[in-house]
Amino acid sequence: MVHGCDVLELHAFKGGKTADQDQKRRSLKAITKTEEWRECLERRVPAGAIHLSCASESELLLARLEPSAVSAVKVGLAISGMALRLGQTGWMQRAYGMEVPDTVAEMCRPDRTAVLVYDAQAGILAHIRDRDAVVERMSRVLAAARANNVPVIYVRHVSVPPTHAGVTALRTAMAWQRLGRAADVAWAFPPDAPQTQIVSELAPAGGEPVFDKLGMSAFVGTPLEAVLRDRLITTLVLIGAVLEIGIEPTARHAADLWLLPVVVTDACGVVEPQAAERALASLDYSMLCYRASAEETQHALSAS
Repeated sequence: MVHGCDVLELHAFKGGKTADQDQKRRSLKAITKTEEWRECLERRVPAGAIHLSCASESELLLARLEPSAVSAVKVGLAISGMALRLGQTGWMQRAYGMEVPDTVAEMCRPDRTAVLVYDAQAGILAHIRDRDAVVERMSRVLAAARANNVPVIYVRHVSVPPTHAGVTALRTAMAWQRLGRAADVAWAFPPDAPQTQIVSELAPAGGEPVFDKLGMSAFVGTPLEAVLRDRLITTLVLIGAVLEIGIEPTARHAADLWLLPVVVTDACGVVEPQAAERALASLDYSMLCYRASAEETQHALSAS
């Protein structure tokens, strides 16, 4: 049942430009059965991005809909391979007195989201593929976060001097430095060394904290969890490097802490593409982590 409007209007767009009114406008009654959605969408909606609206052609609104109808909309669009982004004015599932997000856009509410910048350091970003493009997309996510008062937190990798490293640290350093003797290990990331510093393009702004860590998970040995809990954060957006090395275990750890981890795949640096694909496939298989593009994340963080 639809309150306040008789139909849901599906507006088709191609190449980012609005088509002719007669061609773009398609009206569908609110349908709550998945099978009917599949049939109607495949038959009546042209290929391309869509804009679903009850009230406006510039905003994506699902206001005044019963939650069951909203769920049907989401399912129907997912079946058709079409993206759905809900603004703050849209409906979200409710259960047991809580809102339960279905989409990344719903998860990334500015008041419940933080952005974690993982190891955006000179000595690490120097090794990722397509560095400049990845850094540019990271910058855009950061700009959207800062413009909408979404907290930004940095972590960076440091190491202890070999003279004070333990067995695990020495063996790890031997592996990374391709050495056979522990006595030959170099001090890779001293806190004050140039390679340890955050790159200037992604420098922290306005007192944004930078937490040092020794391991892969951003939560181990840092106050990150305490800061997120104190801010009532439920969604952690992950950008930085390296996806297949430290971002994957951080996303898993976030899920184990009952956060919603969103990996911004094109704003995460990759060293080995095949390893990165395996990391993403593993995260997908767990069904506890979520993916988004930099553009999708920008839009979600900017929703009002």
